[in-house]
Parts: sequence; C-alpha cells; structure tokens
Amino acid sequence: MLRTLKYFSMMALLMGLFFSCSKTQKKSEHSYSKNNDGTFLDIEKDRAIESYRLMRLKDLEKRKSGKRRKSYYKKVRPIRVTKKIYKPKPKPKPKPKPLSEETIMEINQNLAYFCMKNRKHPKFGNEGKCKNYTQSAFEQCKGSYKENPRLNVVRCVKRKLSL
Repeated sequence: MLRTLKYFSMMALLMGLFFSCSKTQKKSEHSYSKNNDGTFLDIEKDRAIESYRLMRLKDLEKRKSGKRRKSYYKKVRPIRVTKKIYKPKPKPKPKPKPLSEETIMEINQNLAYFCMKNRKHPKFGNEGKCKNYTQSAFEQCKGSYKENPRLNVVRCVKRKLSL
C-alpha cells in the first residue's frame, strides 16, 4: 500500500511539473515589418497582380512580333461514335429439288382422273382438248414451283383442275 501511495504521489508531481512548464503560443498576424502599412495578405495580393500584369504584357509583345506561345497540350478531337446498322443478309432462295418419280406419277394420275371425270363436259369435246388443258395446268404449277420451291405441286395441280 505504501508503495502505491509513493508511486501515486510521484506521478502527481511529474504531471504537475509537465503541465506547468508548457506555454501556449499566441498567433501573430504575418507582416513584413512595422515600416510597411499593409498586412501580409495585402502585400502578397499586390505582388500577384503585378506579376500577372507583366505576363500579359509579354504575351501582348509576342503577339505583336508574330511569335506565338507553344501549345504544350496536344489538341484532341472528340471521337464521334456512330452505331452501325447491320441489315440482315438476305437468305438465298432455296433451289427447287427435281420432282420425284412418285410425285410425277401422282400428278399424272390426277390428270387422267380429271379427264375421265369430265369427259362429258361440253368444254372438253374430245380427249385431246382435255389433255392440253391438264398439261397447261401442270406446266403453270411447275413454273411457280421453280419460283417458290416450298409450293406443293400436287395441291397446285388439283386446285388448277377444279372446275
């Protein structure tokens, strides 16, 4: 206990000495000397104004003499960004496949059936006129198949032959 009291008194003494010795400094206003009437800020302001006036005079003299001040910065042009519009490529037309033998046989059967069904029709007096009519319908469907290969030739012939 005696020891703690001794340390406590020692610490209090050191703290008292430490804080009693320190002094706060007073802030003083900047000035050059007592002979000058202006304050530090006024004098610095006057100096800055004078230096800028001299620089302007030098620039004016250079302009009159034809010499220009070098540009230290590279002139940068703004980049124009344009969106490119892509048109979809036209799909190539599919090439028509040659008509299969089955399809041709089915069409010929439809042509023969049409002639048998309409043999007594006044438009087809004899068998030759009916065959010419059916063949022309078949040729028309073949031509449209070459233009549009997705066309079903059998349906086209049936549609043309309906009276």
